[in-house]
Amino acid sequence: MMDIPSGGKIIVDNSAEVNVLVRAATRDDMPEIIVMGEQFHILSGMKDMGAFDATSLENTIVAMIDGPVSGFVLVAESDGEVVGMTAGILFPLYFNLSLKGCQELFWYCKPDSRKGAGRLLLDELEAEASRRGADVFMTAALAGLRDGAIARVYERRGYRPVENTFIRKLS
Repeated sequence: MMDIPSGGKIIVDNSAEVNVLVRAATRDDMPEIIVMGEQFHILSGMKDMGAFDATSLENTIVAMIDGPVSGFVLVAESDGEVVGMTAGILFPLYFNLSLKGCQELFWYCKPDSRKGAGRLLLDELEAEASRRGADVFMTAALAGLRDGAIARVYERRGYRPVENTFIRKLS
């Protein structure tokens, strides 16, 4: 299990102070992860590629928490409730096997918790990738889902666009 120390106080709507803690996900978080995973599946446009399967998501998360998948899962917690999640997959870069990349697998916060909790999740996603030896971090913005605003967030953090990804169902 990794030690993720981050958390902090975030001002939401300039009127309420909310405590948010980002930590490594555990099996106990699975019910909330599955609910948010299904919400993310709907928003992501992947619903056209296939139905959401809770067992598949659970098996993927367990493989990332316990191995054998080289990755990690983080959750954001506010007042004892899991309000967001993210995950990263680590791999050698194809063009230079001495370099390691990390790709964001998903990054989702419940709508009422997106201000602040989302930023903390991304901060810890990048930090954990670095702690695990990643030289490069890759992330994405969902087409049509505030992708312009997300692109500006990424660019302010030093990211640059390198490709557009397209998807098509084959059967």
